[in-house]
Amino acid sequence: MAHIVRLIEEGHAYVRDGEVFYDVASFEHYGERSKTPAKAPAGNSENDRTAPSDASCCEIPLDPDA
Repeated sequence: MAHIVRLIEEGHAYVRDGEVFYDVASFEHYGERSKTPAKAPAGNSENDRTAPSDASCCEIPLDPDA
């Protein structure tokens, strides 16, 4: 979990509705090998992601004892 906290603190991930997303645009070289743009065209944002291309890292349990 410490690595997830570090990604958030460094601006590479964010939390939306109890789920942590990796902001692919924060990685300078993202998509170079696959020729994939870091930010997909606006309009189809799923699960409250900043961009549809952002990757889900994990879900944060609502019950801390879970």
